[in-house]
Amino acid sequence: METRRARWWSPALGLWSTVLALVVIAGAAAGVAAAGAPTSASAAPYCGIKWGSLEKRTPGGPSTSSPIVNVRAGQHPCYDRLVVDFAARPSAFHVRYVPAVTTQGKGDVLPLRGGAFLEIVLLTSTYNVNTGAPTYRPANCSELVNVAGWRTFRHVAQGGSFEGYTTIGLGVRARLPFRVFTLPGPGTHFRIVIDVAHYWVAPDLPAPTSTAIQSSVLGDDRNADLVGIRIGAHAAYDRVVFDFRGARTGLRYVALYRGDTLEVDLEHGTVRNQRGALTYHGPAIVHPGLAQLKTVRIARIFTDGTIVQLTLDHKAGFRVFALTAPERIVVDVAH
Repeated sequence: METRRARWWSPALGLWSTVLALVVIAGAAAGVAAAGAPTSASAAPYCGIKWGSLEKRTPGGPSTSSPIVNVRAGQHPCYDRLVVDFAARPSAFHVRYVPAVTTQGKGDVLPLRGGAFLEIVLLTSTYNVNTGAPTYRPANCSELVNVAGWRTFRHVAQGGSFEGYTTIGLGVRARLPFRVFTLPGPGTHFRIVIDVAHYWVAPDLPAPTSTAIQSSVLGDDRNADLVGIRIGAHAAYDRVVFDFRGARTGLRYVALYRGDTLEVDLEHGTVRNQRGALTYHGPAIVHPGLAQLKTVRIARIFTDGTIVQLTLDHKAGFRVFALTAPERIVVDVAH
């Protein structure tokens, strides 16, 4: 490993790079889980919501007896809601976050506003399959519902109906928890409901505003073991938590922007203990997929510290502070 005087990878790190690659493979599942369902240092879910953000689907093939008749939306205290009305009980649905929603039949990218995109695939049509008459004819396929100024929804657009499959694209503020369920009514109709939470966890601090270098005043000159990296989405900022073991009088850090990348120098925070054993077993790169935080990467490793780089959607205010019981350093970056 390097000394603090050398800020570049050295040939001596060849063995370490191999070990780290094995650690990344072994810890990939844990890393993906952390990215799909962020947690924060305060771990209290927003409004008690524990839906998660992974794909929701039901089994079944296309239905010819339950075409779509309407699409509507509403705002609730803890979530925004999209409702799709059907002439009868719908057969199946697939709802998931995707990098881009594509149209039925053609596969073109459906333009959507927002920081994350939900692809809603309904195994039915928007017309009567026997007569060809439309059962749902929106005034504007690119704006099914006006969601301007909503807390979570950013855009609702139709992605076409083809051979018993209909796509609706839902642009939202960020990758947030969602749920999908079916309800009877109104009248003889049925409906599928998609709720997207406003936040992962309850807001607890204002957004940071400073972009200036930040550092600890005092701290432990002896090494502390880095044992975990956690990610969380808050109301006005994204959060990274570095968990440590072994610090005696506080942790030391320096955080500053290098271009649009936020670099966090965990002074005396090491990934190996004094016996040379690994203390951090997570992936070297995490892809949270949040509104601001794109990647968290262990960039450099020293005998007495670690440098982590945060790739952001854009340069914004940040804050850094240390907490105890357990020892940890918290970095918040404003949306």
